[in-house]
Amino acid sequence: MTRLAVMQPYFLPYLGYFQLVQAAERFVIYDDVQYSKQSWFNRNRFLIDGKTQYFTIPVKSDSDFLDVREREVAPDFRQKREGILSRLEYAYRKAPCFDSVFPFIREIFGCNENNLYRFIRFSFDRVCERLGIDTEIITSSDIQSAKGLGGKERLYEICNAMEASRYINLPGGQKLYNRKEFGKRGVELLFLMPELPVYEQFNHDFIPGLSILDVMMFNSTETIQEMLGQYRLI
Repeated sequence: MTRLAVMQPYFLPYLGYFQLVQAAERFVIYDDVQYSKQSWFNRNRFLIDGKTQYFTIPVKSDSDFLDVREREVAPDFRQKREGILSRLEYAYRKAPCFDSVFPFIREIFGCNENNLYRFIRFSFDRVCERLGIDTEIITSSDIQSAKGLGGKERLYEICNAMEASRYINLPGGQKLYNRKEFGKRGVELLFLMPELPVYEQFNHDFIPGLSILDVMMFNSTETIQEMLGQYRLI
């Protein structure tokens, strides 16, 4: 049985995203989905002085109807990059894993790829490599049989093309997808319920769901690998 998950590409997303990647045998990333400023494509949250703030990769102004793979990183990002890194350094300089993690974060922000999708994909691949996640990754635009389809029909065809017997989604999908409809196509629909472990964030109250970089700053790679398995499938 092949376990499949499908998600949009997010920049340094939270732990639950990587739990989903780990739980799947094949993971499809939507590169041909429309970009949205309100999404997590190019931003995420981190902890600074006990409060959450956003770090954002600026995107070049263009048509709102373009897909993620058609958008570009803003030309002035190269100038803004050091400012973002300085904020992250200030925020986490006293974190227990800072010395090993900050050079890694600098490498990710130092990616010179102008294409937004490839920029995000670089960070995704590097995090998976660091955490030992070896799930097969497929780009949605490479699935020819799903081209021209939209919505649920496209997802059903991706399941078919990937020979999926199980489709795993994060909790938000419970409002969108129906087990019977998947069952008609020979696919079992499951939902991954992340159990986000509490860890020490300096002396502040714990704030869950921050970027994976926050998890990495406070936990060893071995501990995070254990966290990746802390979820329920329902």
